[in-house]
Amino acid sequence: MISAPHAESNVGRGASALRRRILAGEVRPGGPLREVALAAELGVSRNTLREILLMLAAEGLVQHVPHHGARVVQLGVRDARDIYLVRQVIESAAIERAASRPLQAAEYLSAAIERLEDAAGAHDLDRLVEADLGFHRSLAAVLESDRLTALFHTIETQLRLAFSIVAFADREYEQPAPLVDEHRRLQKVITGGDVDRAKEALLEHLAKYETRLIAVLREQERGVHEAP
Repeated sequence: MISAPHAESNVGRGASALRRRILAGEVRPGGPLREVALAAELGVSRNTLREILLMLAAEGLVQHVPHHGARVVQLGVRDARDIYLVRQVIESAAIERAASRPLQAAEYLSAAIERLEDAAGAHDLDRLVEADLGFHRSLAAVLESDRLTALFHTIETQLRLAFSIVAFADREYEQPAPLVDEHRRLQKVITGGDVDRAKEALLEHLAKYETRLIAVLREQERGVHEAP
């Protein structure tokens, strides 16, 4: 009982260290995560390392391959484009539905903005990414469609990884005000009743981050190919 908090802190610290190495591209996307070597590098036991890998797998950063152990998830340019295509379909449809449910949309998105503001105040990468994802999850929820909600859920793991990659590369968690302001403007225009204007703002937002994500992924790919 006494050792539990210590073990938990080891998992948290180890997960943070490995997460940052993955997002920085220091661990090759698609590359294997060797338990013995990685546990030594992080200064944790192999049991603790397994807990760390399970945590990062839940975040979409690590994948467990049967008979081959764990490896870093590899998000490619084609994946990025596909994810954002799905987002365009779902979130554009949600904007149309928001026009007929203004009070519900305002409630969902206002709560999402509050969570984003709280996360920004903490200057924490994980909280900021989750709150950013939460805003778009709340927008999708306006549809009240089980099937479209399930479709959005299928891309959430890779979307969380995509958000993390960009937020880490651009260090958004250190200066989160522009991200919060952009989502606040989106909230205002989505709940303003002008569907065409809201769709235009959303598509500009999605195109901006899709372009940035692809640029970062290509930088990572070049780094892998240039590595000795």
